[in-house]
Amino acid sequence: MRIITADLENARITDEVFERDSFSSPGGTGLAAEYLAQRSLAAGPGQFPLVFATGLFAGTRLTSSNILSMGWVDPSGALRTPVFGGDAGRRLTDHGVKLLSFEGSAPDWVYLHVDAQGQVSLRDARSLAGRGTAALAERLRELHGKRSSVICIGPCGTDLFGTSCLMVTDADPSVPPRQAAGAGMGRAMGERRLLAVVTEHSPRPFSVSFTPGENERFGELCRVINSAIAEDSLTGSKLPLFGPLPGAQAPASGWSALLGYRNDTAPSSASNWRDKIISSGGYCAVPCMPGCTVRCSGRIPGSDGRSSPAAVDCGTALDFGSATGIFDISAISRIERVCADHGCDLSMTGRILGELVKTGVLGFGDSRGALRILSGMFSEDSPFREMFAGPSQDDTGDPVIESPLSRGYEPRSAEERAPLCFMCIYPWRAVSASPEAAGAFGELCSLMGWPCGDAASDAEELLRKSEGKIASLLSR
Repeated sequence: MRIITADLENARITDEVFERDSFSSPGGTGLAAEYLAQRSLAAGPGQFPLVFATGLFAGTRLTSSNILSMGWVDPSGALRTPVFGGDAGRRLTDHGVKLLSFEGSAPDWVYLHVDAQGQVSLRDARSLAGRGTAALAERLRELHGKRSSVICIGPCGTDLFGTSCLMVTDADPSVPPRQAAGAGMGRAMGERRLLAVVTEHSPRPFSVSFTPGENERFGELCRVINSAIAEDSLTGSKLPLFGPLPGAQAPASGWSALLGYRNDTAPSSASNWRDKIISSGGYCAVPCMPGCTVRCSGRIPGSDGRSSPAAVDCGTALDFGSATGIFDISAISRIERVCADHGCDLSMTGRILGELVKTGVLGFGDSRGALRILSGMFSEDSPFREMFAGPSQDDTGDPVIESPLSRGYEPRSAEERAPLCFMCIYPWRAVSASPEAAGAFGELCSLMGWPCGDAASDAEELLRKSEGKIASLLSR
């Protein structure tokens, strides 16, 4: 496989062979963290690149093997290694790309392009910057093919907002880009004047090479894991039927506020939420990435006739329901599309709107008021701009209106992120709960050249080592 390094400042691309023996970590979040530490040691303290890494099983048929990890050290010094679905992980793997690294900052806006033959180049994006993410992705697919994947940022990212996130295309070209990573991750690309990463479909997609015997055994082990996922109550039933809601430990009051019912329990609330999606013309049980058997996503039809991703998670349920009183599915869909087009993190938006409800600036349940705030957030004279951009202060040094962004970022622990070296957290829970599937998974790791005693524990230890190296570099 390949490591692609883009020197943005000098517009130079380096294409190297990925040497498995040069890294201790299996892939995904672990590989991203280890590479960040290695490159900073070579470039000097604090000179951290922005990286995207595929997991250990990229290029195989194991479920959710197309998950993509991002690695970045944010301005506060926190190591950020979020993961996301969409079609970008699959497209990069099709060209044999294991890790994609961006160093320095471009003089002006550019996007990275991987063509159908796997050739990599930087292209001028000045005429594209400032567009909404739906229009941007559509234009890039017009230029490079409808089957191309696009990772991009919107106006929140180009303006370096703290609420900015990444957006990634779906395998279905009729669906607008979906939110990826989390708050602040769009800023990581914006700081480098990197507008997008576009990867064309490969006519000869990469796949891991096995002997005939190994290939047969790999298929048998995958079937054991798929059976465990299908038999697990969460991954085999609740997630495909309801989406991520039943996996969230939300209080019943949060569900009730979201759905407009009283005295509901979480399971019935999840059923009501699914009924709302279906009655609106939407549907469930859609994979958020190619090759995932969990299928925890869905679609909500938009007012423009296009479908929107409908994976509403715990943060959305609590923030828009409990905090804002906005529980109407059509209102949530409109807010989701505005946030997505801005490239603005939906969960953080809900928290900010909740703060405005507490202070009496926004009425409880006022979806129209929320949309007005979101539509005007880029205006220089908007009193809410700094809540989305980052904490603002008055003459006394106190926040004008407190924003959740001012409270800092609490990264997931190494224990929570370790499984993301391999696959999405949902199938991992099903695998780890089944002794037979856990044994099969260990054997799969060995077939991939990463023998381990306990996959999660070993990956967690390696993550901690990389975090320690990065912390040491930042303290110099």
